[in-house]
Amino acid sequence: MPARTPLLAFLFLLVSGSATAGEVYEGPHYDKRAITNASSAFRAVGTSLQESYVPLEQEVSRTDSLLAELDLTLALTEGAADAAHHKLWTARLNERSGVFGPEFQAIQNHIREMEEVFMGAFEGALKQALATLAAEGVEARPCEASGGSLGAIQPGFSQGSAGCPGEDVSVRIAAMWDKDKELKAKLDAALAGLFPAVTTYREASDSVSLGKHPAGDNWLSPANLAAAIPEAVELFDTVDRMADAARKDLRAAYQGLDPEAKNYKEQADTVVAKARGIRAFAKAAKASAGKELWSALERARRKGKKAGWQDVVVCLNPGGWGGCRGTDRSDEVAAAVTGDKRLQKALAKLLASLEPPDVRVP
Repeated sequence: MPARTPLLAFLFLLVSGSATAGEVYEGPHYDKRAITNASSAFRAVGTSLQESYVPLEQEVSRTDSLLAELDLTLALTEGAADAAHHKLWTARLNERSGVFGPEFQAIQNHIREMEEVFMGAFEGALKQALATLAAEGVEARPCEASGGSLGAIQPGFSQGSAGCPGEDVSVRIAAMWDKDKELKAKLDAALAGLFPAVTTYREASDSVSLGKHPAGDNWLSPANLAAAIPEAVELFDTVDRMADAARKDLRAAYQGLDPEAKNYKEQADTVVAKARGIRAFAKAAKASAGKELWSALERARRKGKKAGWQDVVVCLNPGGWGGCRGTDRSDEVAAAVTGDKRLQKALAKLLASLEPPDVRVP
């Protein structure tokens, strides 16, 4: 699953020669940021990307979060929820993760392709504008104070000349960009290309039995319940940090292997086994926390009799994908179990017992 980090913003370096460091140049100059600020063609690209890319980025982040939510829910309900439904949703998690991975990569590839197109288009337009000015006897150089700046394609961007002496031809270059038919054609072609889509799932499911309690209208989200309990959050954060650190160390160990060594295959197989061990470590720790959560829920059921959630079970389908039919009692159950001292002590004990996965590769 891709790391839950924002996708790369669109930043394009407008390549051109720059004044030598320390050189005092008082002739015609341009400021790259001033050019992009004054160019309607540049701003139009930013507006278009905002309309097409930002919603997609939000959907990518949303899908990644829902996959993580389902993963946590399944770990928490291991051995507690109905086995057949648990197996079904485990298969769905694997399938949806398998779909999302290539979709995410396709989006990243599209972003890189667009970056190359835009960079080349604006670089070419800048060189053409400078050549046109040179033909008129105006030898413009980049303003030394901003020669290496980035032009950020985003609406409302604003920065003027850095104050170099001499004539600032930035606005003249921007005007040339806006009249450049070749530049417009390249930009239009790039913007016409559609971003790859992200598959979405939106369908309410049935609740799932929990222990001796059959499926019914009252249900809770295991992931949301755990998120409301500080001790559980601390435990999961620690588990995830340990797992991430172990993966980093394992990647470093793998990259350090010698493919020519006699025991290379054995070492590579060990890396695969260790990677599975990291996954098993995180899953086991969260499953242990789940057992404590369900014990606390059993102790709290009598509190839910009057409120109507005594028979509450679980919903394995994340709310962002439709949740379950019936009534979500997650908040009410969370309020009832958050102060459970036995639960707090049990989760604290689990936290104290955590040991990082062994990722040594002999």
